[in-house]
Amino acid sequence: MRLGIFGDSFATATTKVDTVGSPWPLTLAEKINMVGEYFASPGTSIWWSYQNFLKTVDKFDVVVFTYSQHNRWHHLSEEAEGMHYLTVRNDYTSVPEPTKERNNIANILYSAHRYLQSEELDLFIFQNVFNHVNALCKEKNIKLINVLPFESGEMLIDYSNRVGSVIYNLNKVSVIEQSQLTPDQAEKFWKMISTDDKRPCHMSWYHNDLLATIITENISNEDNKLIDIMQDARISSDPKYNKHFYEN
Repeated sequence: MRLGIFGDSFATATTKVDTVGSPWPLTLAEKINMVGEYFASPGTSIWWSYQNFLKTVDKFDVVVFTYSQHNRWHHLSEEAEGMHYLTVRNDYTSVPEPTKERNNIANILYSAHRYLQSEELDLFIFQNVFNHVNALCKEKNIKLINVLPFESGEMLIDYSNRVGSVIYNLNKVSVIEQSQLTPDQAEKFWKMISTDDKRPCHMSWYHNDLLATIITENISNEDNKLIDIMQDARISSDPKYNKHFYEN
């Protein structure tokens, strides 16, 4: 039995901190006792994940597809790999693997976006990728979980064609994780996440484990629920879960 995970930094299986937990993709593979393969990379787009999904989907019994922010550059050349996020969000994220050439590309991408972006096109791609991922998993009898970190409940697209549960609002977990910090802790926390977010998948170890648990609970759920993670009673604002990320 094999597990495939697709997405951006909200689904990466690596960590920058050696400490007490694992990113949720690794924890999930352990919880459901499957061999995991991970096709997720920071700064990438929905289309980038979709291309990897199409190449590999036949290998998997369970798929977790994590949808990036829909306004990112959909497709970039190899030279610009990982810079799909350079649209309107250039203020706090550094260019991955910076070189003079990549920094020049980054400036071009950021400067050109306002002339080329179309919300209608972005939503069209988002909707059709969502529909096809769900349709293919149904056709191939693959268990599917859709994860939408940037969807906060406004329902940007129509999710009625889902064949697996939709878990959304992960982006708001950071707000909860900061809510009980002292001013000094909050300053350190913000500096950490705005320069080099050390949290795996942008969440504490506690919330990584919680997401893996929620996915496990819903893999075989025939109800195909819409799940706002922020409404889960197990979400925690306890500062202890993030202290090791910004104190070291």
